[in-house]
Amino acid sequence: TNTTIVMMVLFGALLFFLLNQLVLRKLLHLGKQVQKVQEDGYAEELISLPGQDEFSHLADRINDMLQALHEMEVKRKESEKRFRTIADSAPVMIWMSDVEKKYSYVNQVWLDYTGKSLGEVLGDGWQSGVFADDMKVLKAACDGAFAEQKPFNIEYRLRRADGSYGWVFARAIPHFTVEQVFIGYIGSCVDISERKESENQKQQYIEEIEKMNRSMIERELKMIELKKEIQVLRAQSAVR
Repeated sequence: TNTTIVMMVLFGALLFFLLNQLVLRKLLHLGKQVQKVQEDGYAEELISLPGQDEFSHLADRINDMLQALHEMEVKRKESEKRFRTIADSAPVMIWMSDVEKKYSYVNQVWLDYTGKSLGEVLGDGWQSGVFADDMKVLKAACDGAFAEQKPFNIEYRLRRADGSYGWVFARAIPHFTVEQVFIGYIGSCVDISERKESENQKQQYIEEIEKMNRSMIERELKMIELKKEIQVLRAQSAVR
């Protein structure tokens, strides 16, 4: 009986030793390396677990996944860099917002136009440059478009770097992921101050012409009345 117990204890110890060598130590090693990758990000060495067992194959599959994620991240950064390069060289102001209507990006043209830094514009900071009387209409247009996730256009005044206000025409379209998840808006703004000034001058000319026409009509009516009075007086003189 004692011999049986000793043999069972020895067998259990041997089984634990093998389990520790073949399973537990590899699991611990694999866990530490995964944690290191998680903390440090992509590493050239990735996960190393020599052998031909299931744990080594699992490490290889994790490495393949990390490699694919790394390549996707590189492509994303390259795409983002190309977008910023194109946006900064565009002749119009470009902006992006998140689902909370906060600006997450503006191009260099916007910063040059407003004289603001990127930190001053992001979030709700861009609103400080909007002409106070236009803010209510602009907010209503944004709220309505965000609620329906549809494109919108609007004209409003934006403060320039020199402190004056210029009229801008803004157009924005909703931005969706590949899975059609709404993530905000992408928009552009074009300075239309000259057009607005031309429209204002045109309106002034129209008002002046209308004023002159009214004056001429009133003068003609007075002349007609005066002629009638003269005719009446002549008729009365002839009778006498």
